[in-house]
Amino acid sequence: MLISDAILSLQLHTKKIISQTEIAKVLGISAVALNKRIIRKSELKVSEAAKLISHYGCNILADYKDEDDNVSVFSGYSENAIEISYYENPLVKNTIKNPLMISLWLDRELVRNVWKKDEKTLRLAKMPGDGMNGGVLPIRNNDLLIIDTKDNDILSSGIYAYTTNEDNLIFINGIKQKMDGSVKFYYFNQNYNETIYNKEDLENVDFKIIGRIIKNMSVLI
Repeated sequence: MLISDAILSLQLHTKKIISQTEIAKVLGISAVALNKRIIRKSELKVSEAAKLISHYGCNILADYKDEDDNVSVFSGYSENAIEISYYENPLVKNTIKNPLMISLWLDRELVRNVWKKDEKTLRLAKMPGDGMNGGVLPIRNNDLLIIDTKDNDILSSGIYAYTTNEDNLIFINGIKQKMDGSVKFYYFNQNYNETIYNKEDLENVDFKIIGRIIKNMSVLI
């Protein structure tokens, strides 16, 4: 959703003119910065949508559809929506939730019939760090990601969330298993070097897959 569309939606729901200065204050940015983003036709971030929904108490994301991926996002219950909650693990220190968005509502038909996923195995997580911030489809720090916890077979290369015994943190980056059984960990950010571990190496660091990343929601909203 474009920021300009979000402002229009707010005005339609609240039935009043809301100044850019007021909206900027709610978002925690300057009015000048907000105006520049409107001119550039910037997208509204997930965290910003949550702030507007919480402050104004209106459903600005109801039945919103992304033109490219046809993703329907809802800010609350709908008969056509299903709820995706955050990944929960008391041992993991860096899966910080957005206090204003405790879950995400998605179109049921999209998840089941287009993605071919069972919503019961899907979880939300924030991207920790900038290791994947690069390339054609960068994943930026704090982007909201959907993880399929059922898809944890690294025989199929992709972007996975995983944990090790390193301070009980969650990590997200590319993983590819090689023919000799070793596993390559790679990044989109050129400042990070890929690493290769064999089976014994992974056992020593208590490597455990959480699931495969299937969607970056921060790109869509």
